[in-house]
Amino acid sequence: MKNQETFNTLFFMNSTDFKVKMINIVGGNIKEYLSKGTIKKVLINEIPNELKIDWYDSYIINPDGIYFVPEHGSRQLVRKFDKYFTL
Repeated sequence: MKNQETFNTLFFMNSTDFKVKMINIVGGNIKEYLSKGTIKKVLINEIPNELKIDWYDSYIINPDGIYFVPEHGSRQLVRKFDKYFTL
């Protein structure tokens, strides 16, 4: 599946490339999260499952796409990894 391949590419990028790519995808709003927040990589049974960028609110990246999760509120889709998405 293309969306899993896209997610795996992001998951295994080095920190610098990942940050640049996320700014290109999401825009300048994520810069503060990337500089002040914590980036967590989650594996389940050695399989990449999720990337999480925490700084009060969170950005969650999984094979479906990129989501913004406010500290108090519902998750919002930022970018879906569909057939039209390219890195």
